[in-house]
Amino acid sequence: MQVLDNFFDENVCKTLEEKLLVHTFPWGFLSQSIPTPMQWPTQMFGPEPAGQRWPSEIPKDDFMFIHNFFQEVDDLHNQMAKESNEEERDYMVSTCFDIIEPTIMPIMEYFSFDKHSLLRIKANLDTVQNEPMIHCGHTDYPIYTYEGYSYTTAVLHVNANNGATVINGERVEQKSNRLIIFNGSSEHYGITQTDVNARLVVNYNFKAKL
Repeated sequence: MQVLDNFFDENVCKTLEEKLLVHTFPWGFLSQSIPTPMQWPTQMFGPEPAGQRWPSEIPKDDFMFIHNFFQEVDDLHNQMAKESNEEERDYMVSTCFDIIEPTIMPIMEYFSFDKHSLLRIKANLDTVQNEPMIHCGHTDYPIYTYEGYSYTTAVLHVNANNGATVINGERVEQKSNRLIIFNGSSEHYGITQTDVNARLVVNYNFKAKL
């Protein structure tokens, strides 16, 4: 794991925060941060891998708001689309992609990631709570994790607050313009804030090794 403070130019996170918090930005509500119960798609990938840790229970009130800026569509997503009579596709791009675009190349260039390695970019918003809420531990691409594919996860702390991100049990306090990058197979989760109205983070996934 690497923790890189002041990763972007000073105004990048400030501008990103302003655009994410405008009242017209299209956030989607998740009643729980990850689906439950998590069912291994046996019909597509065969028997469930030994030692799997897909959670069967989700903490109470584990909710958040999200926005997917970019999503590579894998076999599982296309299978879900097919079952819903939706068109299959290679990737999905948000109409708000221009907001996040300035942050992509600096990360890819700094870590020498291939320009075609991007898997997903997702913004998360936590609302203020009286007590910190601990989200459920997870990996962003569990199928990749359990099939042994290498990928990298990055978490950008957009704004400053007393929330945190925990990776493999190590707590990293939230600080504006702080980038945390780690092996995608590392279990991680967020802890909500009690001091400001919104905690903003952006998750990036790359089909690449650190």
